[in-house]
Amino acid sequence: MIELVSRKIGTFTLDATEQENNKSTLRITKNPVESGANVADHAILEPKAITIKGKIVAYEPPTATMFDEVLEMARFNLPIIRPAFKLTKTMAKLKAGISSAKSLIKEAKNTINKGAKILAPFLPGSFMSGVVNSSATNRINELFDKLLEVQRSGEPLEITTGAKSYKNMLITSVELTTQSDLWADVTIILEELFIVETKTAGGLKVITSSGGVNKTTNMGKTQPKRESMLKKISKGF
Repeated sequence: MIELVSRKIGTFTLDATEQENNKSTLRITKNPVESGANVADHAILEPKAITIKGKIVAYEPPTATMFDEVLEMARFNLPIIRPAFKLTKTMAKLKAGISSAKSLIKEAKNTINKGAKILAPFLPGSFMSGVVNSSATNRINELFDKLLEVQRSGEPLEITTGAKSYKNMLITSVELTTQSDLWADVTIILEELFIVETKTAGGLKVITSSGGVNKTTNMGKTQPKRESMLKKISKGF
């Protein structure tokens, strides 16, 4: 599960995560290193990069039930119980899918009874004439617009992947590929932003014997400016 935490859009979660690539690169300078020198001065850690591939769907996905959460938390180590655990989890997902399909069919029948010529929206080759479910068809557009908004703002994000949590990540690339009106393939590339804190120090204040602050500054030994011969002659007159 991938989560992008943003102050603008809150927590953004892909409906399905297919692949995540966590990359950390150490760049070594090409200059020769003297024997006994600190090797760390010749190695630079590049910003971390993450590539996420997943899917977002046009309909609102069903929320996880308490039974699903119990199945996720339970991790059996016995080889005899493990196949039964996988079968039970598969049956639970199948039951949830059937329940979701029934609700969509019921909604489509109600629309047909009202006089709208529309088939079930989840079937391939379906057509809609004049009636559009805005909450479903616009979901992909809304999620894509949110990603573009965060990318354009340059806001550092907090990313939680299956391997590690990251901070100060920026979206460098967002790619959306649609082959159906029901879902879209999303590829997000993020790169780490190095943030440093700098402080400005004030000048040196010299305290005089009277307790005041001397405004003059000791410049140390300075070389006197050379004067031209013409200027020296003019001073004599």
